[in-house]
Formats: sequence, structure tokens, C-alpha cells
Amino acid sequence: LLFWQSVADSRDPAQFKTYLAAFPSGLFAGLARAKIAWLASAQAQTERTDSPSSITSKSALSPSGLPAPSAVESKAASAFAPIAGAAGLEPAFVEELRTMALSQGRRHLVGATALPARPSMDAVGVFQLPEKFCSAADRNAFHDSHFLPLINLASANNARAIAHMKLLTRLSAEALAKGDISGSNLLAKESASYEPVAKTAYLERSALDPMFPRLMAVPIALCAGAK
Repeated sequence: LLFWQSVADSRDPAQFKTYLAAFPSGLFAGLARAKIAWLASAQAQTERTDSPSSITSKSALSPSGLPAPSAVESKAASAFAPIAGAAGLEPAFVEELRTMALSQGRRHLVGATALPARPSMDAVGVFQLPEKFCSAADRNAFHDSHFLPLINLASANNARAIAHMKLLTRLSAEALAKGDISGSNLLAKESASYEPVAKTAYLERSALDPMFPRLMAVPIALCAGAK
């Protein structure tokens, strides 16, 4: 997690490759691969913009000495195209700056509402075993009324936490694929923030597994007044 947080905002694909080399199946492995692909695509687009072929040649002049219509249209279109290349800025980044200049309030509102709501979690109580059971039937009844409900509750919490982590990872990758770097980073940070919650849900569920054999090992002894 600390490794990912140190490279999450980077624009250097080598750092994401280093993360994948260390954690090929890590929580953010899919997002790291998506960022590498996006950065490669942005670099290729910048190189095409800077290539000599993108510059209108003198041979594009019409017999009258005026630029050919296609050349004029190309220049007109480039005047409204995202800035890239000479300044070393990706189009998506420049577009983000333009959006911020137009309406910072709207941008923050979008960022604030982009995060999916965290799932609700039910409190898992402390499971305590009795010192003994009066009969096997009492033990089975205790299992059904005390132990099994806790298992179901903790399992549901864990399933919701896992599903939410997967959702955040998927949405972050989708935002990155659309060029929404700030949105992708926002979702990735929310995923890192939610990870302790998911870990707690997992540990609470795992802690109940060894309780079953202990429940079965509780002695059965004749209780006072039993016939």
C-alpha cells in the first residue's frame, strides 16, 4: 500500500512497472497496467503531434498561391485542438486545466460525487463459549442460535468489503482509460483509505473459523435438575 501511494500520481511508466515487478498480483496491479497503457498512448499521441508530417508543407499551396483548402482546414482545426507536444503536456492534462479555469467549484463537486458510497457494515459481537452444555441438543441449539448468525453476518460484511474494493479499482481504471487522471487518483486514494475497513471485515470473519472446533469441544455434562 505504501509503495502504491508513493507512485500513484506519477507519470513515469517505469515506476508502475517496478510496482508490478514487486507485486504482480497486488491490489493495484490492474490499475498499474492501465496506467502504463494510458501513458504509452499519451506519449504516442504527443509524438504524432510533434512529427514533421504534422507540419503543412509548401507543396500544399494551390496554383493561385493560396493554401489548399485541406491545409486551411487543418490549421483551423489545430487552433482548437488540445495543446500538446512542445510544452510536453498531455492533452488530458491541458483539458483538466481548462476545466479548472472555467469552474473550479463544479470540478470539486464532480470529484466529490464521483466516489461510490461505502457499504454499510453490521457490528460483529464477541463470541463467547459456555463452560459446558447440558446435552448435545443444547450444543446444537447454541450453534444455530449464536454461532451461525455471527458467521453469516461476518461473511456478509466481508463480501461487501471485497465487492467495494473491486468496484473502486474498476472505476479508477475506467477513469484512467478516459483520460481522467484526477478522478482515477481520487478513486485510488479512496481504495487505499477503505483498505483497513476491508481488512477488519476479513479478520473478523477469519477469527470465527477456529471457533467451531472449540464449540464442538465444549464438554457435555449433566446439569443440576436434569433428568
